[in-house]
Amino acid sequence: MLLAKLFADGTLVEQDYKKAAQWYTRASNAGEAEAKYQLGMLYQQGLGVAQNSTKAAKLWKSAVKSGHLESQVELAYLYYAGEGVKHDIVKAVKGWHYAAVKGVASAQYNLGFAYENGYGLYQNLYEALVWYRVAEIGGIPEAADDCKFLRAKLTDKQYEDAKKRARFVHSLIRGKIFEEDLTSRLVSTNVPGWDEPPRSEPRKN
Repeated sequence: MLLAKLFADGTLVEQDYKKAAQWYTRASNAGEAEAKYQLGMLYQQGLGVAQNSTKAAKLWKSAVKSGHLESQVELAYLYYAGEGVKHDIVKAVKGWHYAAVKGVASAQYNLGFAYENGYGLYQNLYEALVWYRVAEIGGIPEAADDCKFLRAKLTDKQYEDAKKRARFVHSLIRGKIFEEDLTSRLVSTNVPGWDEPPRSEPRKN
């Protein structure tokens, strides 16, 4: 695993994605979830191996079973884009939801994106602002631009309430006191169902 990372990063050795893939494959076959995630990234990007979203999805599905959250986020995107798996916006949003309440900032951002655009959920700009703000606090600086964009679409009260709720949600996540029933209520407030709207291009992170 360490050798794979060294070759992938070009640290202490010449960068060689092919060798990185070989070492990640060994570690993946040994059951290491992080290796499955990293190997999946190589397949998805076509680095050191032929680009293959189907193999990436298979690796990430396996890693998810071991609780690997970053794999959950990447797999959710494949469901969103219909790459390597059948397009399924509901699975995409549920995957982002799961990782978001576990503290993965990129998933929090994507959940905000889903609420803003009505992907897999009824459109809810208030909830979108909450999750964009949580993502910003969690280290996604570009989420600030999304917060500013939504600021003009909400009332002053909605905007201030959303910021307060974002701080509350972030504190709950950091304190690891999110219970499954509580997260479901918080995330699903005012969202009547998992309806799929017409697709459009996602905003780039």
